[in-house]
Amino acid sequence: MLIVGMTGSGKTQFLLNMLETEYNRVFDYIVIICPTIEWNMTYINWTHISDHGVIQIPCSQEMIDLVLKAVSTIFRGTQTLIIVDDCAASQDVKKRVSELVRLAFSARHYNLSVIVLTQQLSSVAKPFRENISRLVTFYNPSRRDMKVHSGRTFPG
Repeated sequence: MLIVGMTGSGKTQFLLNMLETEYNRVFDYIVIICPTIEWNMTYINWTHISDHGVIQIPCSQEMIDLVLKAVSTIFRGTQTLIIVDDCAASQDVKKRVSELVRLAFSARHYNLSVIVLTQQLSSVAKPFRENISRLVTFYNPSRRDMKVHSGRTFPG
């Protein structure tokens, strides 16, 4: 799943609401990879942030690929949700051959689910965008993003 919207659009709150409703008790572990999680008030105020099974990883943009590789190996075979929030600007996430792209193709085989939150659809590698099961978009004035989105929605 890919959730796209500008800063302050409600992406993170939307995700947390889903975790409390339709995804409640679905996952053994929820791994949140976010460089700003330590001061992100939406996460800080989430009542379940300290629950057993919720793991916070405040990694730098440069470390995202290594962290994703480690997380996908450690939690393989468990019902785990990997949330990648605010990391799409990372060069690793933009690469066509990255751990995120690999997870787009193979995560379900290992009982792993991946949700990426980003400000711009165009900042996520095309192979990942083309293999998502769901796309949630909040208003974004970027013409480039609208073009990418409309090409995905109405191909050809």
